[in-house]
Amino acid sequence: PRGFVSYQRLSRKLLLGKIHPKRRRGDKLQNRGSVYYFVVLLIANVGGEELWWRAYLLPRQELAHGATAWLVHGTLWASFHLFFQWTLADLTHMLPTCCALAFVAQTRKNTWPGIVAHTFANSALMLQILHGINP
Repeated sequence: PRGFVSYQRLSRKLLLGKIHPKRRRGDKLQNRGSVYYFVVLLIANVGGEELWWRAYLLPRQELAHGATAWLVHGTLWASFHLFFQWTLADLTHMLPTCCALAFVAQTRKNTWPGIVAHTFANSALMLQILHGINP
């Protein structure tokens, strides 16, 4: 896919230090600094959210809701994202994805698929933030 190829090129350039956030005169942020901020933002966002939702809340929801916990969990997780994606179209886009990740996490008893998927999904947004591009 065309978008995936351009994403790979952008990621490769960022990791190799060939691109950096927009700087003004006097800013001291270096290329490796952009990689540092990218990694910190990604770990804090994805790691924190996945550990909270999948590793902590989902097992407790399984005790309360049984086999349908993934559906409750996915719906709540999609609703959690309404602060950022606040239209009905965004919610209907997020709902299947959130429910699918919750289903995989519940059936596999593993948070890694969610961490990997969340990392890929958030990487484009994090790159936009780092480079000052409006999403």
